[in-house]
Amino acid sequence: MFFIDILKINVIFGAKINFYMKKRLQFKILFLSYAYFCIRIKLKTTNMKKNIFITILFCFTIIKANSQTISGKVVDEDTVPIEFANVVLLQKTDSSFVAGTTTDSAGIFLFNFSVNNYILRISTIGYETMEKLINQQDLGIITLKNNTVSLDEVVVKGNRPAFYYQNNTLVMTIENTAISELGSAGDIIRRMPGVIENKGSLIVFGKGTPEIYINNKKVRNSDELSLLNSKDIKSIELVNNPGAQYDATTRAVLIVRTIKKNNNFSVLYRQRLQQGLLFRHNETLTLNYTKNKFNAYLNVFNANVNLKTKEDIKWNIFTDTIWNERSLNNYKKKNNNLDIQIGVDYDISKNHTAGVQYFFAANTGNVDIDLNYNILANNNLFSQIQMPSEMAVKNNRHNANMFYFGKLSEKLNLKVDFDFITNKYNENQSGSEISDNEQRTVTSQSETLFDIYATKINFNYIPKINHSIDFGMDYSNVQGKGNYNNIENYVKNNNYKNSEEKESFFIEYNYSNKVQLNVGLRFENVKSRYEDLMDNHNSSNKIYKSLFPDFSLTMPVKGTTMGLAFSSSISRPSFQQLNNRLFYASRFHYEKGNPQLQPQFLYDLTYVFNWKFMNVQFNYQHIKDFIGLSSYADNENSYRTISTFVNFNKYQQLMCQLNGTHNISIWNIKYSVAIIKPCFSNIYLNETILSNKSYGYFSLRNIFRLPKEITVFVDFQYITTGNQYPDYVSTMHKTDTGISKSLFNKAVTLTLWCIDIFDGNNYKTWQKINNVYFWKQSWDDNRYIQLMITYNFNINGRKKYRGENAAKDEMNRL
Repeated sequence: MFFIDILKINVIFGAKINFYMKKRLQFKILFLSYAYFCIRIKLKTTNMKKNIFITILFCFTIIKANSQTISGKVVDEDTVPIEFANVVLLQKTDSSFVAGTTTDSAGIFLFNFSVNNYILRISTIGYETMEKLINQQDLGIITLKNNTVSLDEVVVKGNRPAFYYQNNTLVMTIENTAISELGSAGDIIRRMPGVIENKGSLIVFGKGTPEIYINNKKVRNSDELSLLNSKDIKSIELVNNPGAQYDATTRAVLIVRTIKKNNNFSVLYRQRLQQGLLFRHNETLTLNYTKNKFNAYLNVFNANVNLKTKEDIKWNIFTDTIWNERSLNNYKKKNNNLDIQIGVDYDISKNHTAGVQYFFAANTGNVDIDLNYNILANNNLFSQIQMPSEMAVKNNRHNANMFYFGKLSEKLNLKVDFDFITNKYNENQSGSEISDNEQRTVTSQSETLFDIYATKINFNYIPKINHSIDFGMDYSNVQGKGNYNNIENYVKNNNYKNSEEKESFFIEYNYSNKVQLNVGLRFENVKSRYEDLMDNHNSSNKIYKSLFPDFSLTMPVKGTTMGLAFSSSISRPSFQQLNNRLFYASRFHYEKGNPQLQPQFLYDLTYVFNWKFMNVQFNYQHIKDFIGLSSYADNENSYRTISTFVNFNKYQQLMCQLNGTHNISIWNIKYSVAIIKPCFSNIYLNETILSNKSYGYFSLRNIFRLPKEITVFVDFQYITTGNQYPDYVSTMHKTDTGISKSLFNKAVTLTLWCIDIFDGNNYKTWQKINNVYFWKQSWDDNRYIQLMITYNFNINGRKKYRGENAAKDEMNRL
């Protein structure tokens, strides 16, 4: 019945649009039809009444354009808005000048004239000049063709703002700035306001791990960022409250916009050599060939990683016996990563493009582990154990993506993406436990295999200038299985299956002029099943039906820009968290999955104030059914702790953040200051304790542009002590410095970095929960020297694949 209802609505929906097209009421009908659709669905879910008012309110959020204006929107051939294009009105009779303006950040221009035999001329660097006779007020979407004529190097100087805020998005300009000299896209993103690099991972402060896109294509892992040269980046956008088009699990989005260039053949090769305690290296190679309507490329990334890690861990377990345990651990990790990406796309006609891409990733690794336990019972020695072991990991992933983009009419565009992914993971561990009383051998094997099918269909409808509606659906199907075997049967073996089916429908209305408005609604229907093939009592079936509204409003106020945004999202447990596997860490510590784990719901409200070189954000977050790590004493053996993920009632936090940038002669400085006030409580020793100590973040990014193509970098970031979710985390700091030199007319760039000079990017953390006190100090091989060599041949010829990953959420949860 669910799909029958949708089919009926779509038939009515299309018929009404055609019937009212002549009466110019199609814009309202889109909203009214969708309101009926949302209400029908919501009546089948719980808590339905409270959302109907929001849906109906969306239907009447309509802003009418002034009928006595000439307006239009200028985009490139990839439908990306073109900013600062020159737009001129000329008299038809003698081509004399009437009026002139430039497009705004959304590509929109506006003249307060009525139609009167005018010629419109649009021009900007890198595109062919376009002229057309005006015969209507609303000119709709105007596409400029790329200018393929090669020019000598031109230096353009101006005062474009380094930061500006539009459409719920903080935009940082990269093109023709000092920061464009850094090297790769990853090097640029690390300097985006509010973005933190922690042990190689990129985190948006207060939000977590973001989704990253290069234009419309989802980045599958950070290796892909190394394939894009920083000089090819136009801007980077940070969306703190993603709209309905994004999966409901997405909390923050980073979008890298590239400069559009067209030549025939290009090569980029980059070598990174790193020396810390151990030597490691990685290489990237990008080949791109473009001719007429055809584009093909090959990307290869290879990495050899050697790392050392030390841990000092303490547990205090309060039962009938007080257990004090300490573990001193040493890890030596070796990993070999190989990523291969190959793809083609073809412009079938002026309005239709299709492409296919294949991505292969292979990871093999070995970890030498040396654990040393010292256990006291009521302050008396209970046991001392040495645990040398070795773990081998192998992970292979295959991903095929196909996309189609079509301009079905002047007002309607269609984008379709399809993904197939298969991911196989194997882990084998063998070791010994040596004590005064006994010696035991522990051998474990685990394997998982997941297949994902996913598709996304996105319609973009533009009823009139300044207004657009995005609507569509995405569907995914996940089938997985896995097993865990402990040869000696110290823990119970496990054999399981996972399956999940997700149907999502979304609609988003956008109005863009001086005031920018976005209103969206997303519906997700998820069916999840976990099967324990060894004990059916642990199996579970779950169905989730949820609506996710979002809203953002941006407007200029006396030389400033202000914005207000609200979004709702969900974070589903990973498949590993949901399985009932009991993992053997040692005879004193087990890790366990939780098939009963529920998803957490997140509600996010943000106010933004942007003035010249400063950006200020105030943010409130509320997380319902917060997913966190919990530990407790085993009922059978009180000295043993079991760690698992559980749902807490809620988590809340308030955040204030200031970002700024200045240019002083050869010096460019960017800074960020933020503070978070958390609100969280849990039970420890039968009492409620609060985890609400505030913590802050400060970063300072300096770039000095010196003569003879020399650039110097000095970066610093600092995080104070405080409660990060249930944990209490100590101070961390990181200082990096580097120098870059371009050679051979910028074909070769050499960059030397000293990373984490003072070795301060290590941390201490502790947690009190149930009857367990946990304390951990970790030390990683973060301090190293890096030499980066980049070679560019005809780099202006590179184009990026225009497909988008339809299975991004499912891949992240594998």
